[in-house]
Amino acid sequence: MIDSYYSSLRFFLHTIALLFSIFNLFNTYASLTPDLCPPDQRDTLLEFKNEFKIRKHDDFLDFDGFWINVTSYPKTESWAISSSDCCNWDGVTCDTKSGKVIGLDLSCSCLHGRLEPNTSLFRLKHLRNLNLAYNNFTFSPLPDKFNTLMWLERLNLSESSLTGQIPTKILQLTNLVFLDLSSYNSFSPSFLLCIENPPLFLPLLARNLRNLRALHMSSVNISSEIPKEFSCIWSLRSLRLEGCNLIGEFPSSVLLLPNLQSIRLDRNLELSGELPDFHGNNSMKILSLLETSFSGNIPDSISNLKHLTFLTLEGSNFSGRIPSSLGELSCLSNLLIAGNHFTGEIPSSIGNLKQLTVFSVGYNKLIGNFPSALLNLTKLRSIHLSSNQFTVQLT
Repeated sequence: MIDSYYSSLRFFLHTIALLFSIFNLFNTYASLTPDLCPPDQRDTLLEFKNEFKIRKHDDFLDFDGFWINVTSYPKTESWAISSSDCCNWDGVTCDTKSGKVIGLDLSCSCLHGRLEPNTSLFRLKHLRNLNLAYNNFTFSPLPDKFNTLMWLERLNLSESSLTGQIPTKILQLTNLVFLDLSSYNSFSPSFLLCIENPPLFLPLLARNLRNLRALHMSSVNISSEIPKEFSCIWSLRSLRLEGCNLIGEFPSSVLLLPNLQSIRLDRNLELSGELPDFHGNNSMKILSLLETSFSGNIPDSISNLKHLTFLTLEGSNFSGRIPSSLGELSCLSNLLIAGNHFTGEIPSSIGNLKQLTVFSVGYNKLIGNFPSALLNLTKLRSIHLSSNQFTVQLT
């Protein structure tokens, strides 16, 4: 009995000693492992935080003028000197070896105030990703020192209430793969951002930003033609230039870029052009030319856009017959070609589009019988046929 008691006691004491050793080892290791974030990076972030007030504003206007809800919360409120490792702060990403800040995502962070030309932001020289979208910089001029962040790969300043000219220096960021300067949120009837010298700026953009995958500049006042050099940005996957006052003829070669998946040129009334003969290696998923001056026919080769899900040519100047090859686009969910000059009948092959949810052909010059096969499309939710000359009218 006594032996059992002493045996249990020895086990207990050994356990306590072991736990004490582990505790001391942990404390020793922790003392030898400094915070990942260097003090200068932490101080710069705190200085940037103090440049702005926090003012919550969830509602923004999209490009169509509809209110949209943006979930915002003040990420910088969690930043504090008491939590010295800034690499654990909300929206901050650090290099795992050096601790330098390489990513800063403060989108929808309720920042309110001027983005000054000498903002402390430009001291974060190792930034690769910077997202300040959906904040309110109270109509500050777009600073011209973004080129000092020479490692930037992704820059998003959309919907941030910046004004003035886009500095040409920004085109020195040759590592960029994503650039978004869009401003769908029209706080003012005039454009917020503009390009001062498009014949210089746009070709230089195409030459310098050869790695660009996404270029979004909707509602930037460009007031110029798009140069043919844009067809040399082979990496381009997404191009959004809605409402930019584009003029002249759009180079059809841009539409043939093999990696291009989405192009939106809506609401450029003076922008003309024609659809090219599409190649079989095209990656296009979204083709939107709403309210432009594009004209000509829809080519039979439209069937080569095997991945196309969204096609809108509404309010433009297209004419001719609707090609039956459209019925080969098995992924197509939205087909909007109202408000043009299409003639002839709706091809029965449209009834093969099993994924179709929206079909709009109103305000054309279509005739003949309406293809009843459309009524068998189980996903069809919206159909617009008015102001044509169909033989059989649906009731």
